[in-house]
Amino acid sequence: MVSRLDVVAELAAHQQNLTPDPCGPHRALVALPPVALADLIAPDWHAFVRAAELGTLAEQLGGGDGPLAIVDLGLAERVDGHDRSGAAAKPAVRGVDGRLARLWEAGIRHLFVHGARDQPGFARALGYRWPGGLTACDASYLDALLDPREPVAVLAPGLVRVAPGVALPRGGERVLVAVDDDGDPRRIADQGPQVSAYAIDRARQLGPWAGVVPPRGLLGTAAGAAIRTRWEAYWSERGRDDVVRAAVLGLDPRLEAGLREVRREASEPGASSGQRTPSAADAPATGRRARLIAITGIDGAGKSTHVARLARMLQGRGARISVIKLYRQGAFLELANQLGARTRRGAPLAAFRVSRVVKLVDSLRVFRDQLAHALAACDAVVLDRYVETHVAAAESQLGWELSDHPALSVFPAADLRFWLRLDPGVALARREARGEPASADEHAIGLAGYARVFDRLAAAAGEVVLDAGADEGANAEVIHERARAIVACPGTAADRSSLVAPAGLPRVRSARRCTLHVGVDPDRPALGAELPALRADLVRWSGTAGAVPEAFWLEAYAAQLVIDVVTWDPARAAVALWPGAVAGMARHADLVMLHELERILAPLVEVETYDPRAETYEPAFSALGACRAAARRLARDYAVELERVAAELGWTAMAIDGRASTAAPSAPAS
Repeated sequence: MVSRLDVVAELAAHQQNLTPDPCGPHRALVALPPVALADLIAPDWHAFVRAAELGTLAEQLGGGDGPLAIVDLGLAERVDGHDRSGAAAKPAVRGVDGRLARLWEAGIRHLFVHGARDQPGFARALGYRWPGGLTACDASYLDALLDPREPVAVLAPGLVRVAPGVALPRGGERVLVAVDDDGDPRRIADQGPQVSAYAIDRARQLGPWAGVVPPRGLLGTAAGAAIRTRWEAYWSERGRDDVVRAAVLGLDPRLEAGLREVRREASEPGASSGQRTPSAADAPATGRRARLIAITGIDGAGKSTHVARLARMLQGRGARISVIKLYRQGAFLELANQLGARTRRGAPLAAFRVSRVVKLVDSLRVFRDQLAHALAACDAVVLDRYVETHVAAAESQLGWELSDHPALSVFPAADLRFWLRLDPGVALARREARGEPASADEHAIGLAGYARVFDRLAAAAGEVVLDAGADEGANAEVIHERARAIVACPGTAADRSSLVAPAGLPRVRSARRCTLHVGVDPDRPALGAELPALRADLVRWSGTAGAVPEAFWLEAYAAQLVIDVVTWDPARAAVALWPGAVAGMARHADLVMLHELERILAPLVEVETYDPRAETYEPAFSALGACRAAARRLARDYAVELERVAAELGWTAMAIDGRASTAAPSAPAS
């Protein structure tokens, strides 16, 4: 046998006199945080396999530069005063934006992303924010669980995964059992303490919650309710009664927290102290701001009556007053209610969350159109409900924490707030006595939830709580006395008061369908254009628009398309982003509500033509917060999906005659 002396057989010898040139890092591997399932079943296995997968990827992608640096968004940036490469660390940054800025400053120009399929919200955040190259590493160790192909798979020594209907192996192994729509996880887990159940989710429809409940559990059908009941009982027995609710509503608190965290070094370019920038309404040119008085309570507590009495009293004393309803009637509220109602026929339960998004966006519209001006021009603004109603509704109905949501950051704190406390049963009786139809929230469960949160908020704020069941005149005197003490009454412009709160735009009932061009057409009104404009306003007012997940703006945009069609009733219009095409883009499988909003929009329009050119859509993505390079990437992906949708639905591509596509101006990116 001939002894070999080549580089393969004697690698160390052939390498010993070779010294690679030093090279600065220009690529990095970003690990998105582990999914919820990693904390629920076999966490040690998840951690081990994830770490091994990251290590292997870093070596494969690094090549001759050595293993790529791993930036784990699931961990703090520095450990014991050193960054993860061992070098002395700069002051720690917090949040997605801060971590990305630090990478760019370090010379990183290309990111490889691990976990993009499993954490679509985080992947979208990177996709919109990163100005360099971006490659998603789609392979995922979770495929062995969420997309079981073999009846039995040995995951690790002593750990086995079995597919639905497969008998459990004998022995002392820990067993993870994949469960389909019809399976009962409790019955499976009852087979022994070594058994854990989880749900199959091949398409990752539940995003970071994949495996917590089968995808059919998203739906508001009887079958969906039965699935949720089984899985809620299973996880509740394990101390996690919150996961099914969060999963089916499409909540992502970890992502929201990651986007709201800001870097602490205020001296760095683009850094923020975490305090919102005062808007023009906070510091008008006159150097004064109207007093803001809010009257809050559940439906039927008498808010509108007390608001009207207080406004008339203050005007009579010579103050200029503006009455504003933060919760308005109009087409937006009709859409919000319709979204919830559609769950009775099988829409995803995330419709209730999106209905809250629609209401939040309309409150931004109220701030822009009414409140900002009134704060600068009046002596007092009297509000029928204020931001705490958003907080109470989201918490009691969805378990969604909105108290520090960026969409509410522009609203100044009330100078005086009155809480009208009323038993929900009494409130319902009052409504029935008036003969009024019930609103979406006027039922015993809804009002009880509101009342519970209102009581907690009132106690924490230490503000004025009144018994709404007591004498109305006595309550009015308390309100008036406290208001008189803080409102200046110059008596020079009281006749310019606005004592009737403006309503939202009504829906136009029309039988005709709007002829639509998907693209940009300067001769047609652009549906949905107000939403990017509101986002730009939020950037200008407070700088917090980028702290909102991209799903919020995409869903709000799709909802705005519907609102514009039913309020404008246009014969012809244009739309830049068709919801179904956006939903088909990479990392959008979890945005199930875009399909639902598309179903609402489709009967109202008739698509005449579409523009197949990707560059046409770059401004639309820029206006929704994408940086320039990201807008190009997203527009290319969107154009591919738009072609697919057009082929399925028989749309006609517009004639390309060599003229440049007219592009709408983009809003500032976050």
